[in-house]
Amino acid sequence: MTTRLLTLLLLLGCFVSCTDAAPDSATEDAPVETSLPQPGTEPATTTKQDNNIYLETNSVGDVEIGAFVEDLVARGRLKKDVLQTGEGDFDIWVILHEEHGEIGYVMEDFQETGTIGSLHFTSEVVRTDRGLGVGSTWQELRQEHPDAVAHGSEIEGYTSTEAGGFIFELDARHWSYEINQESIQPDTKVTALVVMKPR
Repeated sequence: MTTRLLTLLLLLGCFVSCTDAAPDSATEDAPVETSLPQPGTEPATTTKQDNNIYLETNSVGDVEIGAFVEDLVARGRLKKDVLQTGEGDFDIWVILHEEHGEIGYVMEDFQETGTIGSLHFTSEVVRTDRGLGVGSTWQELRQEHPDAVAHGSEIEGYTSTEAGGFIFELDARHWSYEINQESIQPDTKVTALVVMKPR
């Protein structure tokens, strides 16, 4: 009787020991929680993360080449002003941006009266899709557009270059059309970004 009882106790102890050592399959198979992002949930980063206006479509909202000036004036997007230059006085309409205020002006198309013929941006917040605009340097412009060639003007001495579909006016004076490109200092700044109606 005593021997039987001892045998039973030994078997029971062995069973308990084996049970404790057995792996908990439910615990091992359970997914481990992690703070890493799951595939497909990363935020999209296709837009530029700043407060600038990028001219990827050569317009700012409804202010674009060919739009009717009076319609935009009525909607509070433009206001009339006068630009005084050595070549005379010209009617212009200041562009009013809802967030940045006055960002430049438009000029009327001389062939299609009443419509916008050119956009002139004078605020640093307006940039091309390559990040160029007012405040950019000649060196930065040439890095993005190595083939850019600057030209002067005989009356006002305005210096500008056309690149990437935009005209960049520079803070330099040259009174002849053909100029020595080396005469433009690398740190010469862009003073205006212009979009013209295609001719």
